[in-house]
Amino acid sequence: SSDVCSSDLCQFGLMFFPDKQKAAREMKRMLAPGGVALVNTWDSMEANAFVGTTQSALTTTYREHPPQFLRTPYGLYDTKVLHDLFDAAGFQSVKVERVAAEGKATTRDIAVGFIRGSGVAGEIQERGYSHDRGIEAAVTALNAQFGAQTATWPLRALVVTAKARSEEHTSELQSRLHLVCRLLLEKK
Repeated sequence: SSDVCSSDLCQFGLMFFPDKQKAAREMKRMLAPGGVALVNTWDSMEANAFVGTTQSALTTTYREHPPQFLRTPYGLYDTKVLHDLFDAAGFQSVKVERVAAEGKATTRDIAVGFIRGSGVAGEIQERGYSHDRGIEAAVTALNAQFGAQTATWPLRALVVTAKARSEEHTSELQSRLHLVCRLLLEKK
């Protein structure tokens, strides 16, 4: 069914859809007239330096075939691309904003989270590599960049706010209403 939601929320998921344009169109299709889609994606690895540092450590450690998973969640960060994606899906009032926060964790927790708690784990396992080797390399690199033990690190993301075009939905609803009225009249 279409036109059933007042809002759509996609939190750090759009980057994983193989067909992002189709995902945006489906979000719009589900929205009621004037409904709002709220979507967030991670900013780049460079903006989220702890991720870039971890990826560099993995690339150095597993030179022959480094894990590439982190490029997906941190790969949809261009504001123009995001704006154009939702504009092409038929949204109006598309706004893309960068947001910033800070996280705090031990460098070991960061490394373990990225290497054992994400798609990186499967890539390492498929290649027959040691997870511990990657974790130690990431901890060493993170300590060098952010300081030993506990680190405060930047969290950067983008938030897309896009409104469904009311006039399209209104004319579609009017067409449906006319059809229902015509069908009712034909039955009399």
